[in-house]
Amino acid sequence: MTNLQKVAVFTDSDEMFRTFKKAIPSAVGEVQRLTTLEGEPPAGVTLAFVDGKWPGDLNVLLGKLAARAIYVVLVDEEKHVGDGVPAMLADGIVDDLLLTPIRAIEVLGKINHVPHLEKVKEV
Repeated sequence: MTNLQKVAVFTDSDEMFRTFKKAIPSAVGEVQRLTTLEGEPPAGVTLAFVDGKWPGDLNVLLGKLAARAIYVVLVDEEKHVGDGVPAMLADGIVDDLLLTPIRAIEVLGKINHVPHLEKVKEV
């Protein structure tokens, strides 16, 4: 199990945030919910789950996260995922996709993948 300092969940959905709070293990130091982003992402965030229905400009948010080299998982309903998502994955704008309904085992898989990606970056 990994020991991430801080995971950010960018959503204004109470239900989605509750799901992440339940699914993310205690090995993560802090799970922070952000409903707006003014300025830069919080310090110490290594992994961000981003609601595909983000109320603000999704491209601006994803750009800020990419600039900080934060591992980004886009969370959305399969029927809501647009044609642009495969390109976002191919271009590295988002690193992964998580479809709802959210399953705890999938969240844990994304969390466990971050240390591997950090090692790849070092190499």
